[in-house]
Amino acid sequence: DDVMPPTKKGKKMTEAELATFRNWILGGAPFGDVGGPPLKVKVMSASEVLSQGVKQPSAGALEKLHEFGAAITPISADSPMVTVEFISGAANAGDDFVKQLFLIAPNIAELDLSRTSITDGALDHIGSFARLTKLNLANTKVGDAGVAKLVNLKNLDWLNLYGTQVSDSGLPAIAKIRSLKTIYFSKSKTTPDGLGKLKKAFPRAKIVP
Repeated sequence: DDVMPPTKKGKKMTEAELATFRNWILGGAPFGDVGGPPLKVKVMSASEVLSQGVKQPSAGALEKLHEFGAAITPISADSPMVTVEFISGAANAGDDFVKQLFLIAPNIAELDLSRTSITDGALDHIGSFARLTKLNLANTKVGDAGVAKLVNLKNLDWLNLYGTQVSDSGLPAIAKIRSLKTIYFSKSKTTPDGLGKLKKAFPRAKIVP
């Protein structure tokens, strides 16, 4: 099958897990010391795996997004994957801006919407950005209904909810995003008791109350 594991037979592998599996295969799929010289292969990072098959964003799409005041930069030289953020004018960006991000949705690896005017409605769109690894929602109006729309982001490993409206009611949804490694909750509506339960779900993750 084209999906690992086959449909209905287990949990789908994340892009990071697929990267490890591909690198193992490229390295000769070793099962121990069986003799012979070691193979010299290029080991791809998770970001390189995410960029496989992705085209560079079009100049027209970038120009349209720049009109909103967004700064869009490649995550590395020649990479089609980008970071989207605001150097200034963040407060003027709202849900309409997020709709326009569909123009480059396959290219977005890191998205900083802190201090923007987005609402939970914007996360209807963000929840479909399959290659998103980092999402900053600090100091926005996003709440429990919004974070519930992020559960299908299988590559999201960093999430900032500082100063948001997210409460303990939104934590069960966050617990479903198993790829998360770092989550910030300072000045949100969460409680120590709620975050304590979340830490049990993510024993190896960095959870900042």
